Amino acid sequence: MDVGDALQLLADPYRCRLVLTSLEHNPEDESDISAVMADDAEEFEELSLKMYHHHLPKLEKAGVIEWDRSENVVRKGPTFEELVPLLRLIDDHQEELPGGWL
Repeated sequence: MDVGDALQLLADPYRCRLVLTSLEHNPEDESDISAVMADDAEEFEELSLKMYHHHLPKLEKAGVIEWDRSENVVRKGPTFEELVPLLRLIDDHQEELPGGWL
């Protein structure tokens, strides 16, 4: 994965937060991920739909996650470790990022 691909995957705040969450939690039930990332019930419902139909498939296709739909579990995928240095950089400097980035 090159830097452009990595930045594109992390460009969406929800995907970035999902992958950042995966630094510390693995495996993770996808509904638990949505619950951690959502601020309220309405956002949870919307986020769950977006995760299922857009974000998780995109991350799975890139090999960042492995998604067992039948068990509803998300695990780190074979290319996850390639993102770790960038994720650590983002995580270490979250307070310096403009609002809305994460």
